[in-house]
Amino acid sequence: MKMEWDNDIGHKPKKKPTVKGKEFALCRTKAKQKTIINKMLARSGRRDRLAIVLDGENAQTTKELIKSGWKKSSIHIPNFSEDYKKILRKGYNAQNISLREMLEYSEQESIGLLYADYMCSMDGNENCSPLNDIDMLFEGKKLADGAAFGITIALRTRITADKFFVNNAVQKVISHITIRAFENGYIALLTPIGGVYKNGGPMWTGIFQVVKNGLEE
Repeated sequence: MKMEWDNDIGHKPKKKPTVKGKEFALCRTKAKQKTIINKMLARSGRRDRLAIVLDGENAQTTKELIKSGWKKSSIHIPNFSEDYKKILRKGYNAQNISLREMLEYSEQESIGLLYADYMCSMDGNENCSPLNDIDMLFEGKKLADGAAFGITIALRTRITADKFFVNNAVQKVISHITIRAFENGYIALLTPIGGVYKNGGPMWTGIFQVVKNGLEE
């Protein structure tokens, strides 16, 4: 399978500051990188399967997906704050549940696109655990062959001595995703679109194309 990634994708922002205890994007600052990410996601994945998006009240990622040809009915937004009501009023499929709960309900190979747009760190908080979500995603074989998996985390580790690496959380997340994918019959290929940027604070986004490794019996 040949994969080509367009590095010249849009330059118009839209997204939202970190709110403690939430797992979804809630920043109202403007970051050009967010629009680039949304456009890349909209061009990726399997449109014949479900799209699950951690989106905020303005539903910017969802809007971009629909603009790019995704069916509104196939896009699902888990949001366990009161903002889910605002998303519903816009006519989108929002549910007042966590991403983990939505993954529990999803069938095997039913997801063609997942954007886990966390506003927490890799270590999570009392309401959200990115690493546990990643484990459930791959161990439950929720992703279809050729699906796209995007993830955003906040980078909050303070560098207090020379012995520490800068943004080591990025390395850990990439490693966790690629290992969990391989252990469960997938290969997760990190695309060139993404990196570290500022959106109410330092953030990192990575977008993976996920394919079956063909080694399972």
